[in-house]
Amino acid sequence: MKKIISVLIVTIVLIASIVWAQIIAETTLVDTTKKVDALTQNIAKIENIANDETIFIANDLNEFWEQKEKILSLIMNHNDLNKIGEQIKKVVIYIEQNDKKNCEYELVTLKFYMESYKSVIEIRPEHLL
Repeated sequence: MKKIISVLIVTIVLIASIVWAQIIAETTLVDTTKKVDALTQNIAKIENIANDETIFIANDLNEFWEQKEKILSLIMNHNDLNKIGEQIKKVVIYIEQNDKKNCEYELVTLKFYMESYKSVIEIRPEHLL
């Protein structure tokens, strides 16, 4: 009887850990996508992107990602996370250089990475078997 209870407790802990990891990763990617969308909208409506507001939004995105990346690296492939971080840094550099065209391109690429990683972390029944 003790073995059955032990196995049941371990199983519950493992399932709870998987659900926790899923929630953390998904929430972080959704929040980051919202910040990317806000930056994209800001850049779309102005010509001179090297202004205080845009630089602030971009730096906020970068700081947010650096903070969350530490947690996500425990549950996701670190190389995948590095790609997102590198894209964000490229965006910041292009904003500082007032290079709107390349900045918009990198934002589209960043958005693609964010969407593709959402499907990677998704829990599907076949993953649990």
